Formats: sequence, C-alpha cells, structure tokens
Amino acid sequence: MTTNYVLRHPKAKTATPLSLRLTWKQHSILFSTGVKINPSYLLENNSRNKDTRISNRLENADILNNSINARRDQLENSFNRYVSKYGIEPQSTIDFKRFLDSESERIAKQQREEDKKKTTLLDYFEVIAQRNDKRLEALGKLSNRNSISTSYRQTAKVLRAFESDFVSYTVNFDHIDLDFYADFLDYCNEVRMYSVNNTGKHIKNLKTVMKEALEEKLTTNTACLSKRFKVITEEVFNVYLEDHELKALFNADLGGRQEIVRDLFIIGCNTALRISDFNRISKHNITPDHCLKIKTQKTSKTVEIPLNQMLYDTLLKYDFEPPTIEEQTFNKLIKEICEEVGINSIQTYEKIKGGKKVTISKPKFEMIASHTGRRTFATKCYNEGLDTITIMAMTGHKSEKSFMKYIKATSKDHANRMREHYINTGQHLKLA
Repeated sequence: MTTNYVLRHPKAKTATPLSLRLTWKQHSILFSTGVKINPSYLLENNSRNKDTRISNRLENADILNNSINARRDQLENSFNRYVSKYGIEPQSTIDFKRFLDSESERIAKQQREEDKKKTTLLDYFEVIAQRNDKRLEALGKLSNRNSISTSYRQTAKVLRAFESDFVSYTVNFDHIDLDFYADFLDYCNEVRMYSVNNTGKHIKNLKTVMKEALEEKLTTNTACLSKRFKVITEEVFNVYLEDHELKALFNADLGGRQEIVRDLFIIGCNTALRISDFNRISKHNITPDHCLKIKTQKTSKTVEIPLNQMLYDTLLKYDFEPPTIEEQTFNKLIKEICEEVGINSIQTYEKIKGGKKVTISKPKFEMIASHTGRRTFATKCYNEGLDTITIMAMTGHKSEKSFMKYIKATSKDHANRMREHYINTGQHLKLA
C-alpha cells in the first residue's frame, strides 16, 4: 500500500483541489484532502521528508501540511485496520469504501459517547442558547435572539449560585428531581427574593433544557415531566392608556427625540404592533385601501390594520417612513414623556415576592413601555365593543386565552359595556 498526493489540474495557474491517492495491488482510489493550492506550491514526493508536501513559500504551509498529512495518516491507519481485521487486503475499492463508512460511523458514535460524558447540565444550557440563536437567525427573528439566549444563561447563572450556596447539591442531570424542585423554589423565593414569574421563568428554562437532554439521551431522568414539576405563574399587573390620556399624549407639544418616541408610541397604540415591527414600517406597508399591512417579526404572521385619523396623521408626518429607535432608549423616554403629559395616576396592586404577598403603588408613567401600546389597542377596541376574533386578527394572537391577558379592562369598563348592551337591546333602566 502506498499513498501520494495528486492535483486535479496539475498545469493550472490558480488554486486547484489536492487529492490523496491510495494504491494497493491493482487497486487505486482518490480521497479529497479538503485543500486547494496553486501547483507551483506543491513539492515533488520526497522520501526524505514525507510530511512536507507544500512549499513553505506559502504563508500557511505548516497548517496545510499538518492537515493533509493527518488525512493521509487516517487513511493509512484505516487500511491497516482492515488488513488486521480480515487478514487480507481489500479485494476491491468498494470493499474498502464500505469499511471506511463503518469506520466513520464507529468514530462518530464514539465521539458522541465521549461528548455525552463531558457535557454537564450547566454547560448544556449554553448549547441550547446557541441552538436557539441559530434557529431564530434562520427564521429571520434576530430581534428575539439575544433575549432568549440571555434568559437561558441567566438560569444557568442562578443554578450555579444555588449549587454554590447549598453544598449538599450538585446541579447535574441526575439530581433534577422533585426534592430539587422544592428546594430550588425556596431558594428563589427566600434567598433571591424573586417574583413568582421570575422564578417560573427559570423553572420553564430548566424543564426545556432537561427535555432536550432526554431527547438526545444525555440523561434518563424524567422527573421534569411530572405534573408536580410545574412552571409557576401569576397574572402581571399592566396598564393601558385611556382615551383622554392617549389624546393628551397625541396633542402634546414635543420636539426632538421625545416627539419621535411619542409618535412611535402612538403608532403602537393604534396598530398593536411590537416595537420590532413598528420600527420597520415604510410606505410599502401602506395598501391602496389605506391599511397598514406587515408581516410580524416574532410570529411571522401578516396583519392588516385600517388607518384611523390619529394613525394616518402620525405616519403622514414622516411621509409614511417613521424613524427607528432602540427599545431601551424608547422605554426610558416614553416614561419621561408620559410624566410630563400628566399620566401620573397612582396604580396600586398586589404581587407575590419572596413568597409573600406585597402591595405596590406606583405612578402610572413608571409602568409604561413599548408593549403598553399593544395593550392599549386591544383594551380600547374591546371596550368599544369590537369582537375578540377581529381584535385578535389585528394583534396576531392565536388563542383567545392568550389574547385575554392583554385586556386590562376595569370593573367599570365591563359595567359600561353591559350598560351599552342593555341600551342596544332595549333592556336599559328607565327611571321616572
């Protein structure tokens, strides 16, 4: 058995593929080295220096020589293993190729098993984060990439802190059971003083990672599938703008970045678009029948919203090409603007924090962010009597359950809707 290197086009003036020829008896077979070089850099076969094939006149000659010679050694070792296993040389090139295929599968399987042994649960969080990045990038959902990967990394960080604080625990695949679940909940509540939803986020991420590990056979631990290993949640108190607040904001005399942020927020309040979507609006999104039609980035769902006067006037100001702004800056400025406009009524609500119910009071402007626009649109339409199916077509929600979370109507709002129903059906109260 002998090996030597050959060029696909020996007389070429530019780089051409370099192959490796393996020869035994009357048989000969070519294998790719994965390298392309100019023929002028290939040295003659030199028995005195077998490992040098590419001239050092080429800048990365050492790297290339290492690469092609590693490939040669791999093939020669495989050939020798064939002879050792069967006691004879391959009887045909087909025999040897089949053997190489089985060798490749054997090596790949061995590598997978070794990788499994090396992969820890906490390391696997990074694997899942990167995998999600690639998936979202392929779908064109770049705006979601950082938040999702950051969430997984935050959970891994909390689990490392838990492991450090409680020496009785080693956070690995086998130890994620119902006892761990109970202790981790206590840790999040009593030590980290997390809210219910923050704790629930970490539980959800942990369950996702464990399920992925089960599918990839990194573990056989199924405790995370138990109904008792549940993601805890509580309804979040959110605000929306009432009609008079929205009008006051629209009519406010502003300038500079404040005016831009106000206008973008007005667009959000009249379209239910997320900031990732209303930052992409152009005149191409305006249909001949005066609708704003856009494919949403998060859900890839196309929504079509008729223009009302407030939305039309706002878009017209920018010739239907509104400026863009980074979300963090947007959320900071919209709070300042709403405070200046007088949207400052005190909002009081209860939530669970650190395992205890606490009462929180804040001025309304502190609770306003880009997403408030979606809630304002949904709640306003709902209070005005528009059916949920139509509103959901605008917001892009798939289920009524998830949609209803956006409806922030008060008991007074519901009473007014009922009163309007009575009037329309002739059931209203008629006092003397």
